[in-house]
Amino acid sequence: MVPIMICPRCGSDRIRRAARRGLTEGILLRIANRAPFRCFACGKRFIDDWRGQKWRKVGHHRSLANYIGLRRRQRFKLMLLLFGALFVIMAFGMLSWFSYQLATKPTPKRKKY
Repeated sequence: MVPIMICPRCGSDRIRRAARRGLTEGILLRIANRAPFRCFACGKRFIDDWRGQKWRKVGHHRSLANYIGLRRRQRFKLMLLLFGALFVIMAFGMLSWFSYQLATKPTPKRKKY
């Protein structure tokens, strides 16, 4: 029989897995085979070993960012940074291309009257 996980604060067995927060919980806790849990009864969030434990499963990972624990706001900041860098690179490329085109364009000769 699989042992049922117990809340350290209130002793309830109504436990569910909680979302991982940040890279620390996303990567380091996976290496240590530990995971965050939350008690339905008192709301306490705690970290415990997940192997050999029984809890209520809720949801699943929909993306790599959710899997490693990046939250929505952190993903937005990362996407904003990446698109900003892409925009700067494209703008610099276009400006350098235009300056090259102007530099290599032959100047028209003036007619003498």
